[in-house]
Amino acid sequence: ESIRSGDTRPLVRELRMLSFFISALSKQDTANDDANCVQISHNDNTNVISVTIGSSQPLHLQRDDFNNLHPVPSRVFDSRTTAIVSQLENNPLFQKHIASLSHILDYYFARALAPAVIVSSDPALISTLCSTLAAQPKIHSLSAPVDPSTYKIMKSLYDPENTPNLRDDIISKGRGANVVVEICCDTVDSQLCIREIIEDTPSMTAFSSE
Repeated sequence: ESIRSGDTRPLVRELRMLSFFISALSKQDTANDDANCVQISHNDNTNVISVTIGSSQPLHLQRDDFNNLHPVPSRVFDSRTTAIVSQLENNPLFQKHIASLSHILDYYFARALAPAVIVSSDPALISTLCSTLAAQPKIHSLSAPVDPSTYKIMKSLYDPENTPNLRDDIISKGRGANVVVEICCDTVDSQLCIREIIEDTPSMTAFSSE
């Protein structure tokens, strides 16, 4: 329905996720002579997507509640994700969602979902996740939580050139940099302020917890 109405974001988002798994499998199968041959199939009965590289065993993918593709059985592809999950998996804040979170972290490090958005009404969960991410090598973090009601998210055409804003803060970290940002949206107006930088991208909402 979204594509029929002209919204191609869900399609772009799915293609990005599929590309992530194709790339990850290709790196693991470099010795295979037919590693450049990619097959993608969909089982209508089980709603499982299978990705096969060359003659290797297929990787089976399913969608979660947020339409994110994840491997079945669950697996992690990035060592940084493994390091973060090991720090969070015994924390009661994350135990219920650790598998879903690990998939989003894989996407985040590969820049497959940009931005990768995690929503929670629990400030402690977000704060812990952001600080854990920020402690990883080559991860840039903004020093304090951003309040959209007092700090501009994006600069408008009518703002002075030097107007501070979150978009420029992120860009200043360098092209292709992994940046983690904690945003506190206590009101509906605050949530609307971040809509342009979050929803008008192929990412949309990646993961949410209560």
